[in-house]
Amino acid sequence: MIDAQIELLKQANEMEKINAANSSFRDCFRGVNTKRTVIGLMCWLIQQTNGETLTSYATLCQFLSLSDESY
Repeated sequence: MIDAQIELLKQANEMEKINAANSSFRDCFRGVNTKRTVIGLMCWLIQQTNGETLTSYATLCQFLSLSDESY
């Protein structure tokens, strides 16, 4: 059972090597991949711009006693 899984992983690794040899970073912005790239970037951008990172840093500063009261 384990040998079959290892063999499957080896085959998948070889397929990935073949696919990677024929691709480039520019392919992320061509055809269907453009839509996937934009969806991924928008998910990341929304997380960054909604203020979640700011509140996380505020909590960290409060935890480390770096609040406004210490100034």
